[in-house]
Amino acid sequence: MSEKRNISNKLFAELCNHFSNEINSPFEIRTFKKGEFIYRKGNKAKGVYFMKYGWVKIFRGGNEGDEVILRMLGHNEFIGYVSLLKDTPYPDNALALGYCELYFFPRNVFLTLIHENNDFSRPIIQMLCNEIWSSEKQIVNLHSKEIDSRLATLLLGLEQASENSPVHDDSLIRLPKKDLAKIINISPETLSRYLTRFQESGLIKSINGMIELLRKDKLFKISNMND
Repeated sequence: MSEKRNISNKLFAELCNHFSNEINSPFEIRTFKKGEFIYRKGNKAKGVYFMKYGWVKIFRGGNEGDEVILRMLGHNEFIGYVSLLKDTPYPDNALALGYCELYFFPRNVFLTLIHENNDFSRPIIQMLCNEIWSSEKQIVNLHSKEIDSRLATLLLGLEQASENSPVHDDSLIRLPKKDLAKIINISPETLSRYLTRFQESGLIKSINGMIELLRKDKLFKISNMND
């Protein structure tokens, strides 16, 4: 499990304990269908979400042509907490890429824990630092790495996020190809060509539109993730 998800799970456990010990009521589970917004740009943050299942796309821009995907979030990740902490409207949009289940924690519960519980506030700071680091790394990758390296990095990250899914007993990548292309700033046609090359080289396997990684060791070398 990645450090990011370890931190998220610790925070989730603290929230669950707070609900059971202090509030004595179950927290809310919200479901979203494919294409539904979890939140829109300009909305005020009324709480935070924790992904139980599914994939959510965080993006800016409204039209297909000018849409910029900032990140993809999978299970065991928090959504929308930065705007809540800053007390500002959401600067981006969050869209369900398929059926999603998310735990919702109200604003007052989240902020109370930050102010009163050091075991909760410290991981929040770690999570914020990780998000800054991830954003900087993504910018560097887009400007300094070749397409095959960018694609390998993306596939390895998405496969790790797909592991231990509460619904699927595999780690297949189940995301639209057009969104994968936007993340690494290439056209869908270019993505298809590189995916075909990876498949012909025995690195991946395409299964009904899903992607299985066959040689993660070679993909890791291509990604130059140690650079």
